[in-house]
Amino acid sequence: MKKPESPNSNYFAFFIIIIADVSFLYNLIQYIRYGLDTYLYGFIISLGIGIMILIYLWKNDYFPKQDKH
Repeated sequence: MKKPESPNSNYFAFFIIIIADVSFLYNLIQYIRYGLDTYLYGFIISLGIGIMILIYLWKNDYFPKQDKH
Protein backbone atom coordinates (compact mmCIF):
# COMPACT_ATOMS: atom_id res chain seq x y z
CA MET A 1 0.00 0.00 0.00
CA LYS A 2 1.43 3.34 -1.05
CA LYS A 3 1.72 6.06 1.59
CA PRO A 4 0.28 9.45 0.58
CA GLU A 5 2.92 12.16 0.65
CA SER A 6 2.86 15.90 0.33
CA PRO A 7 4.20 16.99 -3.06
CA ASN A 8 6.67 19.42 -1.44
CA SER A 9 7.92 17.36 1.49
CA ASN A 10 10.34 19.60 3.38
CA TYR A 11 11.49 18.54 6.82
CA PHE A 12 13.05 21.91 7.65
CA ALA A 13 9.60 23.54 7.55
CA PHE A 14 8.25 20.96 10.01
CA PHE A 15 11.23 21.60 12.31
CA ILE A 16 10.56 25.36 12.31
CA ILE A 17 6.85 24.78 12.98
CA ILE A 18 7.64 22.50 15.93
CA ILE A 19 10.05 25.07 17.42
CA ALA A 20 7.45 27.85 17.03
CA ASP A 21 4.75 25.65 18.57
CA VAL A 22 6.89 24.73 21.58
CA SER A 23 7.76 28.39 22.12
CA PHE A 24 4.08 29.29 21.78
CA LEU A 25 2.97 26.73 24.38
CA TYR A 26 5.81 27.56 26.79
CA ASN A 27 5.03 31.28 26.75
CA LEU A 28 1.29 30.61 27.10
CA ILE A 29 1.79 28.36 30.14
CA GLN A 30 4.24 30.76 31.78
CA TYR A 31 1.89 33.69 31.17
CA ILE A 32 -1.00 31.80 32.76
CA ARG A 33 1.16 30.81 35.77
CA TYR A 34 3.00 34.07 36.43
CA GLY A 35 1.21 36.74 34.39
CA LEU A 36 4.39 38.59 33.41
CA ASP A 37 4.27 40.79 30.33
CA THR A 38 7.49 39.29 28.96
CA TYR A 39 5.72 35.95 28.56
CA LEU A 40 2.73 37.66 26.96
CA TYR A 41 4.99 39.32 24.39
CA GLY A 42 6.72 36.01 23.68
CA PHE A 43 3.31 34.34 23.31
CA ILE A 44 2.14 36.97 20.83
CA ILE A 45 5.41 36.87 18.85
CA SER A 46 5.43 33.07 18.59
CA LEU A 47 1.73 33.06 17.65
CA GLY A 48 2.46 35.58 14.89
CA ILE A 49 5.40 33.51 13.62
CA GLY A 50 3.23 30.37 13.55
CA ILE A 51 0.51 32.14 11.57
CA MET A 52 3.04 33.55 9.09
CA ILE A 53 4.58 30.11 8.54
CA LEU A 54 1.13 28.59 8.00
CA ILE A 55 0.20 31.27 5.45
CA TYR A 56 3.57 30.86 3.67
CA LEU A 57 3.10 27.09 3.39
CA TRP A 58 -0.50 27.48 2.24
CA LYS A 59 0.41 30.02 -0.48
CA ASN A 60 3.22 27.78 -1.79
CA ASP A 61 0.89 24.75 -2.18
CA TYR A 62 2.59 22.77 0.58
CA PHE A 63 -0.60 20.99 1.60
CA PRO A 64 -1.86 18.35 -0.87
CA LYS A 65 -5.15 19.03 -2.59
CA GLN A 66 -8.05 16.66 -1.93
CA ASP A 67 -9.78 15.11 -4.95
CA LYS A 68 -13.56 15.05 -4.62
CA HIS A 69 -15.21 12.08 -6.28
